[in-house]
Amino acid sequence: MLELSRVTRRALATCLRYQRIRAQELELMKSIHEDETELTQTELKDIDLQIGSIQTMLHDGGLVAIGSRGYEFDPGDDGDHKSWCASHSSDNESVRILTSGSSGSCSELDE
Repeated sequence: MLELSRVTRRALATCLRYQRIRAQELELMKSIHEDETELTQTELKDIDLQIGSIQTMLHDGGLVAIGSRGYEFDPGDDGDHKSWCASHSSDNESVRILTSGSSGSCSELDE
C-alpha cells in the first residue's frame, strides 16, 4: 500500500511540473505574439506615412484627385473572416486621376 501511495504522489508531482512548464510556454507564446503585434502596428503606421507622403507629392505635382480606394484592417476584429476589406470593393480595382486644369475627363489605370 505504501509503495502505491508513493507512485501516485510521484505521478501527481510530475503532472504539476508539466503544468508549470506548459504555463511558462504559454507565457512565452503570448509575449512573442505581443511583440509581433507591436511590430505589425509600427509597420502599418510607417506605410500610412508613406502613402500620405506619396499623396502629398502627387497633389503638389498637379494632381487634383486620385482614387481613394484603400484597404482597411481592424485589429480588433476577432475571428471575422472578412477582416480585410476594400473600402469601395470591386473585382476590378482602378485608379482615377484628374489633372489640374482638365475638363473633367478622367484617365483610368488598371492596377
